[in-house]
Amino acid sequence: MGQFKPNNFGLYDMLGNLWEWTCSQYENKYGGQERHCAKKFNKNSRLSLRGGSWGFGGDVSRVRSVNRGVGVPTYRFDFLGVRVARL
Repeated sequence: MGQFKPNNFGLYDMLGNLWEWTCSQYENKYGGQERHCAKKFNKNSRLSLRGGSWGFGGDVSRVRSVNRGVGVPTYRFDFLGVRVARL
């Protein structure tokens, strides 16, 4: 822990751990709707994933928080997850 400098929130080593699920519907061409949680979604909804994971072979450009991916809630992979934070 603390291998790199903290981010603006004072958190260390936050990138590259896993893709993070969001509550927003994925847009093929980003138009800003992903900034808002979907009012309804089901097991087949295309949800936005953010970040990236260790599984991309050290390609740092693929682990930025603005990096987007898409998944459905039933996906289960070792590089998808949620980040738990205490404020």
